[in-house]
Amino acid sequence: MNVSFDVAKGDKLYIQDVTLRDGMHAIRHMYGVDHVRQIAAALDAAGVDAIEVAHGDGLSGMSFNYGFGAHTDWEWLEAVASVLTRSVLTTLILPGVGTVEELRRAYDLGVRSVRVATHCTEADVSKQHIGIARDLGMDVAGFLMMSHMIDAEALASQAALMESYGAQCVYVTDSGGALDMDGVRERLEAYDRVLRPETQRLRASGRGHRPRAARAPRPCRARRRCR
Repeated sequence: MNVSFDVAKGDKLYIQDVTLRDGMHAIRHMYGVDHVRQIAAALDAAGVDAIEVAHGDGLSGMSFNYGFGAHTDWEWLEAVASVLTRSVLTTLILPGVGTVEELRRAYDLGVRSVRVATHCTEADVSKQHIGIARDLGMDVAGFLMMSHMIDAEALASQAALMESYGAQCVYVTDSGGALDMDGVRERLEAYDRVLRPETQRLRASGRGHRPRAARAPRPCRARRRCR
């Protein structure tokens, strides 16, 4: 996999901040509305491209299983939408946790980009969510979690499914922090063999092996947009 990055040719980093979604885990989903509004305003002023907002486990993650939050997804999304002037409002949804109706409601609140997350062997359950998000005009990424659990070729076949449903980008998501750089490279090279050139391929940084409560919120994910 030979990837070059040339600013002179127009390549740039696309910064998507996940403090107000993935960062929710570190404080047990207890961000107040004023907190998310202040954080989003600062990120927007800094020129961050996109800001992801939801319960840590995505839209409708608030439950006995995943933990209750200080506010609903809708209250957090409305608060962030009220202060954005340049950043794209984004979210994350897990089919089986969040429904397509909740995806539509998020769109009505201003969400224009979504990452649809499934286990690395279950891309097929993302078809409806990806399709409806594309029909709404959203930027859609497929998010294959626990990507270390299957080999590179099997993961690539799952990525191809997400692409066929309409995903414009597919992640190698190292949810368990188990992949070394060789494992990441092998999976991205496998993506290159099956995905269309225009489909973006990204790697989401691993969580490492620290207990979740010991982690500070991760501030951002960066992706290269090479045209």
